[in-house]
Amino acid sequence: FLATVPEKHRPFKGAMLLAAGWSATIGGMSTPVGTPTNTLFLGIYEDNWNTKESFGFGPFMAFAIPLSLMLLLTAWVLVCVWHVWFAKEKIEVNLEVFREVKKDLGKMKCEEYTVTIYMFLLVISWVFQKSLKKVFNLPMMNTGAVGMLFTFPLFFIPSLSKKLEQSPDGKSMETTKHILDWSYALPKFKWQILFIFGGGYMVAAGTLESGFAKWLA
Repeated sequence: FLATVPEKHRPFKGAMLLAAGWSATIGGMSTPVGTPTNTLFLGIYEDNWNTKESFGFGPFMAFAIPLSLMLLLTAWVLVCVWHVWFAKEKIEVNLEVFREVKKDLGKMKCEEYTVTIYMFLLVISWVFQKSLKKVFNLPMMNTGAVGMLFTFPLFFIPSLSKKLEQSPDGKSMETTKHILDWSYALPKFKWQILFIFGGGYMVAAGTLESGFAKWLA
């Protein structure tokens, strides 16, 4: 879309890129699993302030979603004030670009319907996690366990489409066998995020256990 905007509207292009970055961050704040820092907060909270009861998915969203909506509205207003409502020159928007992108997506496939249903059930399970834990008597049930419960079966549900993905050795393309194949997930997953945040959490725990944090304070 930005490639279709004339170069004379360069500040608008920059504002759109910033707005996209802001929106991603703002959206990530709204759920416990939206960003790794939220997940870390939940772990720290449970370990240090409330060991008997976890910070529920529902209460977290009840607090975070209104904040996210307020910030999203603020970002939208800022972009509109500077580049739309009070702009000296109107910016021509080529809506055909968006129509073409939507057209290229095509109709939803069976696998996409399956993942959509899975995602819906996953979010519902997260929101009512406390109730499910009590009903099924699962004291060790947490946000991560629920996520794994719904993700793991995707490695076994057969894929009906003939989509091609890179082979494990990266030298050829092969037809997908399941909705989620490990050969596809392995290179796509952002392992560095896991190591950075997980490593930081381990260092923090180490400073507490060793007494260094108390000495430093």
